[in-house]
Amino acid sequence: MLVALAICLGAAVCYNAGVVLQSSAAYGSGDDRILKPSLFVRLVRMRSWVTGTLLNVAGWGFQVWALTVASLTFVQPVLGTGVFLLLGFAWLVMGTPPRPRDVVSGAALAAGVALLSRFAPAPQKTTAGARAWVLTAVVLAAVAVGPLVLRATKRVLGPLWLAASVGFAFALTGMSSEVVARGIESHRAVVLAGGLVATIVFGVIGFLTETSALVSADVTAVVPVIVLVDTVLPVALAPVLFDEHWPRSPARTAALAGALVLATYGAVALAASPRVRRVRDAPAVIDATRGTRTDP
Repeated sequence: MLVALAICLGAAVCYNAGVVLQSSAAYGSGDDRILKPSLFVRLVRMRSWVTGTLLNVAGWGFQVWALTVASLTFVQPVLGTGVFLLLGFAWLVMGTPPRPRDVVSGAALAAGVALLSRFAPAPQKTTAGARAWVLTAVVLAAVAVGPLVLRATKRVLGPLWLAASVGFAFALTGMSSEVVARGIESHRAVVLAGGLVATIVFGVIGFLTETSALVSADVTAVVPVIVLVDTVLPVALAPVLFDEHWPRSPARTAALAGALVLATYGAVALAASPRVRRVRDAPAVIDATRGTRTDP
């Protein structure tokens, strides 16, 4: 489990560093291309956004690696630990120490991860039947694609609704990443290809929606919603889709439930922290003091 934890930390660091660079490039770049693929045409010219994108891809690689040695129930919440990187950067580099609330949230996240390492179910080899998969995919995909469909009718959802849709899209990629991991372990090319295609499709959809949300809203308003949905949905569906059943012992079940609550609360609370926001906004603030938006 320590190996899985280390790999998850690598993924979390990449993801959080990536979102810092992407948000600094996306925020305030204009609302005229929200939810349009042409938004990428503008952002791809910014080095910071491209670097953030590459870090996200690297983070996904670490995530798949972690899923080959640990369960989805363990990996998905632990990905929230990357926020410690931002909190530490705010303290050590920017001279902004954590507040008592940040300390409590960090302690909750750390305690949740520690409990998960002990009580999370082991990775399984079996999956649910086709009916459960189709029903789940249809519901989650409908929410993930909804903003793009509404955009075609000239209606644009608010940033928090967009963030929720991003959470659904990334929850799908989290589960399809588990499929990729199982395809790698079982050497089944069809499973691997199917999981990879789903990850790419909904990763791009989530990426576009997330970038659009960051264009029109403060990152601190968007990221906590994404973290909450992206954590809760895969964990809730893991017993149904991947046979990651919870312990039969009431005491162990309560411990696992408490671990998930602590880890999720800590990650969401830290994602909303003003200290974390300051780190994520730092590149944009620096550019503003220069009177122009440039790449760091």
